[in-house]
Amino acid sequence: TTTTTTTTTTTPTGTTTTAAMGTTETGKGGATTTPPKLGSLGSSATLAKIEKGLSEALTRIKARSKVTLVIRFGHKKLGTFTATASAGGRTTVRFHLAKRVAAKYKRKKLTLSFTVKGADGKSHTLTKTLKLF
Repeated sequence: TTTTTTTTTTTPTGTTTTAAMGTTETGKGGATTTPPKLGSLGSSATLAKIEKGLSEALTRIKARSKVTLVIRFGHKKLGTFTATASAGGRTTVRFHLAKRVAAKYKRKKLTLSFTVKGADGKSHTLTKTLKLF
């Protein structure tokens, strides 16, 4: 199984930049900012775990930013979950799938897309692949 993590930044003017984890981006006035970072969610999960609920931590995000998680299989959206960042720039997104939905996608790879939208209009998208067993 493979885990893919990318960061995409979209500005209000439509400019898009992609950065690898651990790199810095240059913001307004030449200030450097670090992209958001995903926690240590594994690349696979059992049906029982995803039915009960999993969580993924995000760090290095702006305070009070909104985080949206979309679970997809191909183009089909299976679920949407939201969270708000704390004043310290951290949040945990809890997510689950219904028993019937989880059983339908057994031994399939799901895409977890975390979108962090700040008050300044910028958004970062982090993508992770999760295989169900």
